[in-house]
Amino acid sequence: MDYPHPKIDIINDKINLDNAYDKNIGEWDKVSVAYAYSDFSKDKNEFLELNRIIEDASNKGLGFISDSDSRPFGSAHPFSHLWDNGDLPYKELNKLIRVRQIAINNIDLNYLKDNEPYSKIEDILVPIYLLHRYQIEATAKAIGGLNYQYFVKTNKNKKIEFVNNDLQINSLQSLMNVVNPENLILPKELIKIITPRSFRNNRTRENFESKTGVVFDYISASSSILNHTFNLLLDYQRVNRIVQQNMLNKGLLSLDEYLDVIIDSVYKFKSSNSYQIEINKNSKSILLDYIFNLYNYSELYDNGRSIVLDKILNIKELVNTKNPFDRLQIKRISDFLDNPKKFNMIKNYDIPDGSPIGDFSCDY
Repeated sequence: MDYPHPKIDIINDKINLDNAYDKNIGEWDKVSVAYAYSDFSKDKNEFLELNRIIEDASNKGLGFISDSDSRPFGSAHPFSHLWDNGDLPYKELNKLIRVRQIAINNIDLNYLKDNEPYSKIEDILVPIYLLHRYQIEATAKAIGGLNYQYFVKTNKNKKIEFVNNDLQINSLQSLMNVVNPENLILPKELIKIITPRSFRNNRTRENFESKTGVVFDYISASSSILNHTFNLLLDYQRVNRIVQQNMLNKGLLSLDEYLDVIIDSVYKFKSSNSYQIEINKNSKSILLDYIFNLYNYSELYDNGRSIVLDKILNIKELVNTKNPFDRLQIKRISDFLDNPKKFNMIKNYDIPDGSPIGDFSCDY
């Protein structure tokens, strides 16, 4: 029941959609039909034959993980997601970052029909700017993840496995590339044609929110990706699992290392580009919100909370008190440390709707 995201390739530095969708049914569809409808002769043991169908599928690398284990932001399986592609999620994310940049650089008035208002460019931009939204989710799940199936007792003695450290580190680095200001800004030529909304062409829930009135909000656009990514990275369940995995295997990513990579990528970013600098300030503010929120989460282990507190204090030491923005950061940290429970997480920038819209249970 996975509505597929189009498979997008890059050939000679150009976007290629020749293989966007498969024309045939999926491999798991074949397994499901064989299991549900196979009619065995009387000399066959149906139970054994059905098990053989599942074993053969498993030997081909196919498996089943439920919707309820795949949809939540805090889910743990590294290879069970919705609307992702690729053998390794982080590699596909790296590719989609490139695809997205090529597409954004190509947006111009040729995307409009004659007599369409310029403000329609904003509608075209949103799904391209957020092209990697589902691959971001898929990539994050490898971090603090667990490779498992719904095992039943047999003579195979199968075991669950923590996601290997290389996959976790590579996934984290890919996600840091997502929030790099270089991948959050828009080209100058595109900025010149994003006009305020025309008459009877108002923003909808599929547009970016704006704090700049009728004018396109460039900071808000970046905030949608930043909120989406930090919400995944600093999910308390993921953080608790990182604490546990390192407790059981010192060769795996620790929470101390994990938070250092995230904080350093944001707080040690350098650029001479004023647009990138301002977007990075926004990144710092949003990251700080999610770190505060994580610290306050009642279900976070104190093992992890102590490390989060240490990182908050480290951030306070990182910032330059001569910079007005950094002085504000220091004040926010000081206020938080004086009374952590007074902090109230406010998500100002929800990501625009993208997945199939509806209200239904995913408890199966």
